[in-house]
Amino acid sequence: MNPSPALRRSLVVLGASVLLAACGGDVAQPAGSASDETGTTRSPLEYDENLHCLIPWSYITCQSGMMMYAWYDPAVGYFIPRDVCANHGGPVVCPY
Repeated sequence: MNPSPALRRSLVVLGASVLLAACGGDVAQPAGSASDETGTTRSPLEYDENLHCLIPWSYITCQSGMMMYAWYDPAVGYFIPRDVCANHGGPVVCPY
């Protein structure tokens, strides 16, 4: 007996679902939400005044039109790498 293509696809999806459910394990944290010892979230990157600029909002637009989003740190505010627009038609963004 040869199952129909639709039945075969359904069985493959069901089998894949069972295998994925059986894997289990720890739930990974989403990217960008690293926790410190107190359980609060922090930026995935530490602010360094030699590498980053402080900007007044959460993104900048490069000359090519590409929007580049900044990181946020409660202690310093929004910051972004100095050369974020280097490959998108823009110069170093610091000072903004």
